[in-house]
Amino acid sequence: MRKIPTPPGPLRTRMAHMFAALVHGYVDEWSEDVTWDTWKAFSVALDPATPLTPDSFRACIMAPEKRTVRFGDFGAYFDYINDPQAGFDEGTKTTYAILRATMASTLTDLTTITVGEDQLINVKNFIVGRLADGSVVGIRAIAVET
Repeated sequence: MRKIPTPPGPLRTRMAHMFAALVHGYVDEWSEDVTWDTWKAFSVALDPATPLTPDSFRACIMAPEKRTVRFGDFGAYFDYINDPQAGFDEGTKTTYAILRATMASTLTDLTTITVGEDQLINVKNFIVGRLADGSVVGIRAIAVET
């Protein structure tokens, strides 16, 4: 009898790894020290009836109350990458255009999130959205602010 393989983790985990694979090796463009960290997969379960808010996200990632959680404009981040003044090469622009399109076609409630922006180090940046099961899925990186 042939054994049916077990899926490698929940869909949210596999989706997050897919997004991270698209930007593998790219640094977080929000960080003032672009040698600091690259994008990594991020996913967390959230009840589909619970709105994605700063407080619900804080609870999901178990961030202490003293750390700020700020939601940003998903589109604005990608618009920045495409701004000629920003100076990104065509390969970077194309990669991020694919990431944007893929996330937009598979997720809802798309947003950027910054956690701890009032700190100089260990500022966490996320580009995320939600799956139909409520999960929050995307990529994250740690930034340095100076």
